Amino acid sequence: MPATKGVAFVNGKAFVEANYGLAAWHNVLAKLARDDRDIVESASAVGWYDLMVFARMLRAIDQVCGVGDLSLLPKIGISDVERDFNRTIRIIVRILSPDQIFKVSTRLWGQFQNAGVWNHRTASQGKGMDSTLAGWGADRALCLELTGYVKRLLELTGARDVTVLHDQCRGLGHANCVFNVRWR
Repeated sequence: MPATKGVAFVNGKAFVEANYGLAAWHNVLAKLARDDRDIVESASAVGWYDLMVFARMLRAIDQVCGVGDLSLLPKIGISDVERDFNRTIRIIVRILSPDQIFKVSTRLWGQFQNAGVWNHRTASQGKGMDSTLAGWGADRALCLELTGYVKRLLELTGARDVTVLHDQCRGLGHANCVFNVRWR
């Protein structure tokens, strides 16, 4: 079973409360099935939890705080980076190039996810990376949140005009997820 660290749940709750208020968070919880709600409410940042519960939480957040089309989810990913990287870590990230961030993130992935293998290939034209993620959760909500995370993380390195395209997604029936990332 693919699992994620509980910090994902903690960050999701913080995003909702900071941007929409405590009442909105209670509405998100009300959208979840009882078993999922129990997991979300009791999650600790360092515990391991079913990845699909996180996907369902993201969908509930989008229904309550967004318009129900998953377009809010990249903003949650951006917010997660802001919460995950304190001032000291941001200084370290700033000295890395975007290419180096991909190498580092591949090693760090396993600290937060117990499934999924990354393969990065430098883009043929311009600055960028074409990255394939195999064997992770098959839910579009997870990947859209991840696009925001990748975008903001690269911006912390000094990359500008970052775009993250994600047309091939396991959540849409593809074998793997492919992220085409470009920057200046």
